[in-house]
Amino acid sequence: MDSPLAETARLVSLVSRYLRDDLRPEIEGRHAFLSLVAANLLDGLVRDLETGGEAAQARKIGLVHLLGREGSEAELTEELCSRIAEGAFDETTPGLLNHLLKTTMGRLEIDQPNYAAYRRERAFETDS
Repeated sequence: MDSPLAETARLVSLVSRYLRDDLRPEIEGRHAFLSLVAANLLDGLVRDLETGGEAAQARKIGLVHLLGREGSEAELTEELCSRIAEGAFDETTPGLLNHLLKTTMGRLEIDQPNYAAYRRERAFETDS
């Protein structure tokens, strides 16, 4: 039996497919556009359900390493933002740019995997 998250992802994916493949061709104009927007939103939700937990864990590990302390992801993110805003962390801080790049790429993988700049960067990583 699938996990509850896997089952939820499967059901959300079915709704997305219905909106994109069955409903959208039958309607026109604004409603067709909105059904595609809804399908894309649901596709992002499926990706988040499937990989969001791993991405969050990776972000937290990066924050712990960068800040040198434990805490919730929200607390650590707030501290990182404060340190950057105060000027305590900048582009010369060891590991900061790498963490920000990995965090951004992880979010794009879920939210916008077809974004051209994301695909170029992934291809560059593969070639390196």
